Amino acid sequence: FILCLAWTLSGICSKEYLNLGGFVGTVVAANAGVVMFLPPLFFLVAAGLAFATGTSWGTFGILIPIAIAVLGQTAPDILVVSVAAILSGAVCGDHASPISDTTILASAGAQCHHLDHVSTQLPYVAVVASCSLIGYIADGLTENGYIGLAVGIVSLAVFMLVLSSRVTSAER
Repeated sequence: FILCLAWTLSGICSKEYLNLGGFVGTVVAANAGVVMFLPPLFFLVAAGLAFATGTSWGTFGILIPIAIAVLGQTAPDILVVSVAAILSGAVCGDHASPISDTTILASAGAQCHHLDHVSTQLPYVAVVASCSLIGYIADGLTENGYIGLAVGIVSLAVFMLVLSSRVTSAER
């Protein structure tokens, strides 16, 4: 039943009927300021969707066609970064999800309580996701992937320096 509804929705939104991808692409092309916020938005949506569903591959299948339909013709330079944001956000959300198959297998392999394993992984996920989001924001503002990558790396290095200074001051 759910598969039939998905096929119906896909058919209605296709180019022959509603042309939803073309409509969203036209709206994005008309509002050039919106394009710079798409990589961080795709990252957040992918992380949330993967966290809720527990699958990164399902998130890839849902969001990558949307990104291609929206940005393929209007902003191909930001398309690569948006697909990268979808991939990294989906993996990030999948890693933090308590219902993910990989998280369940990792806790079983470590022979620890499942929710204890999830709670130990969340700080790591939060740090890397925050630094990645900062990098995607910088990338959207500058429309340069190298600058976004550099900003993400620098933000992670700054976080590590701040954390290490707190640890050394606590040891004194």
